[in-house]
Amino acid sequence: MFDTTTQSLQELLDDTNNAVGGILACLEWAEDEIQAAMRRHPDAEDTLWHSNILLCPTDHLRLTTEWVFRSHCRELLERVASGDDTRPATDAEICCATLVIATRIPIRSAAFGMQMRLWHRAFPGKEVMQADKIAHYEALFGNEMLDLEREARAKLAVQNRSLGAVTCAGVHHGVKVDCTYALLPTVGRSDTATQTG
Repeated sequence: MFDTTTQSLQELLDDTNNAVGGILACLEWAEDEIQAAMRRHPDAEDTLWHSNILLCPTDHLRLTTEWVFRSHCRELLERVASGDDTRPATDAEICCATLVIATRIPIRSAAFGMQMRLWHRAFPGKEVMQADKIAHYEALFGNEMLDLEREARAKLAVQNRSLGAVTCAGVHHGVKVDCTYALLPTVGRSDTATQTG
């Protein structure tokens, strides 16, 4: 009995360590992507720095794979930099969801074409289909693919994924900074939780 209990506890510890390790890895990748986005968009640097709250893996197990998660983060950070809505599903989220569906039921040609279009856009360097073949799907099913993409973005949207009101003490990673959000009492939409820095 002791051996069984010990083995069960060890399995629980191993599972916990693996989960925590995965979360820590995602935090590190998200931080890398924030720093890269800040270099690309210096005019939005303060907002991007405070955007870490948005960069969480959603329910898709594949979204914790590094290159998938980084693509997800990059798309969200580009939306933050341009002031776009961060709630609709990212290309990476849609690709992950479509893969789950495709393992259970056959998907239509238009859905496959949409998947290839988004995959190509989300994961450059990891393409699984040549661009000219995707163009073939675009010619045959382009409008339907676009409708499916819009529907997927809406259905897979994360409704509480918005920056909301931001407050900042003027310190980023222990370094005093001239953050825009430290100069104002509250900046941003107040419909969601406050993000502090």
